Amino acid sequence: MKFNSQICTTRKQSERLLALGLKKETADMHHSYYTRVSFDGSKSHFWKEETGYNEKAIPAWSLGRLFALGNGEDWRAEITVKDERYGIHCGYELNWYDDIFEAVIAWIEEDIKEEGVFMREIKFRAIDMGGRWVYGDLIHKRTSVGDAMIRCNNGIESDVDAASIGQFTGLYDKDGEELYEGDIIRSFDSEGNSILHHIEYRGASFVAILKDSFPLYGNIITQDWLKEFKKTIIGNIHNDKEYLEE
Repeated sequence: MKFNSQICTTRKQSERLLALGLKKETADMHHSYYTRVSFDGSKSHFWKEETGYNEKAIPAWSLGRLFALGNGEDWRAEITVKDERYGIHCGYELNWYDDIFEAVIAWIEEDIKEEGVFMREIKFRAIDMGGRWVYGDLIHKRTSVGDAMIRCNNGIESDVDAASIGQFTGLYDKDGEELYEGDIIRSFDSEGNSILHHIEYRGASFVAILKDSFPLYGNIITQDWLKEFKKTIIGNIHNDKEYLEE
């Protein structure tokens, strides 16, 4: 097996994704252009792949981010590896490619052109050092108090508790509230008994984990599922720490 050291889309692949309508703000990496000046005054120029979104650079997407952009309903892809080739399929279709990024991008292109894929907004929330929830872009940056920050829409960057970081699922509860990783949701069965789940991100999908199930039982969440069972957000595992301990 030949291992590909590519960690994100190339510049050309990024151009294809932007042309398809992906918002550059959904990128989790970028390509920066540098000029290096040697001691003798000569200059060399090079591109470098870096993590995080940079509005002044060429956006790039990791594989994890490309898969995460699907909302979990219509965008469901699985990868098969055989004879150093990558097969990606959804439903009954299976197509083979020599490069895994090309496989995923080709699948996105086809799905957008033929069916239309829902690309969810990528944003995060976390608890800042003052104990307040902040919402915006996630920045991996070492500071005096931690390794992560949230850049809010107003441009303010806040140091946050990394353990509290949760991603927006792109879905909403029955009251129209945004659903995030770490949220606790509730519904009722036909006899009026409370059914509780909390949201986790597993295997490029958001999953609702049933409370007190053993082993942990979860199902991939969709907007239809949330609507059918009238799921309501009642808290989150960070403010309600006893939820996981009970």
